[in-house]
This record gives sequence, structure tokens and C-alpha cells, in this order.
Amino acid sequence: MSVREQLVRELNNLSGPDETLAALYAEFAEEDRELAEEGMAEYAEALKHYELGEICG
Repeated sequence: MSVREQLVRELNNLSGPDETLAALYAEFAEEDRELAEEGMAEYAEALKHYELGEICG
């Protein structure tokens, strides 16, 4: 079971005010994942330009 699947299972078992926290946690986790993927894409693009000699330094 992936970490994501385990987190979803645990979040689904929460009730009451914790549901709000669980929803916020899931939202921020998704946003963090998206930002990390975007950052890696930018890094890969910069590395490609560096390897092609387009960036000095």
C-alpha cells in the first residue's frame, strides 16, 4: 500500500472537527506534491540547458 493510499484510508476514518483538519491536510499535501513536481520540471529544464552549454556558471 502506498503512502498516499494509507493516508487516504486514515483520513476516511476520521470524524468530527478532525474531518476539517484532515481535508486541509490532504489539500496541502496535494499542493505540496504539485509544487514539488513543478520544481523538479524546472530543475530538469535548467539542467538540460546547462548541459547544452546555454547557461554558464
